[in-house]
Amino acid sequence: MKETDIAWLAGLLEGEGWFTYANGAPRIGVGMADRDVIDRAANLMYTKVFEKRSFRGHRTQWTTTLYGVPALNLMRSLLPHMCKRRAAKIKEILEKTEDKINYKGKLSHGTILRAEHLPLLVYLHKDKEISVLELARISGLSRTTIARALVWETAH
Repeated sequence: MKETDIAWLAGLLEGEGWFTYANGAPRIGVGMADRDVIDRAANLMYTKVFEKRSFRGHRTQWTTTLYGVPALNLMRSLLPHMCKRRAAKIKEILEKTEDKINYKGKLSHGTILRAEHLPLLVYLHKDKEISVLELARISGLSRTTIARALVWETAH
């Protein structure tokens, strides 16, 4: 994307857009009544345009939203162009997702199990006889993640 396009998109998102982290995914969205503006934004973000039906005489709203790793990449590009409040929100989202990118470059929806946690999990499970369920509760990881990690560690 050209620098002028990034600057244009930053200006639009500063005034009409939103940056969120919902349901395990970062999102950039924008909505307004001017279809041509949303078409241009969607073209730059490689997203689709959706119509939100009007009610009680209001104009039809058009929206587009970018999710996941592409949204994170765009946030990084937009960050230098954003004002304080939006920049703070983008930084917050980037910090939340920093450790959630998996080895395939995709966003993991759960908590990442770091390699340095593995020996502790094995020790607690085998030597202290703490159950997988209890380890999941303590660590915030799923029982499946704990069980797979223990199987993997035992096999290697």
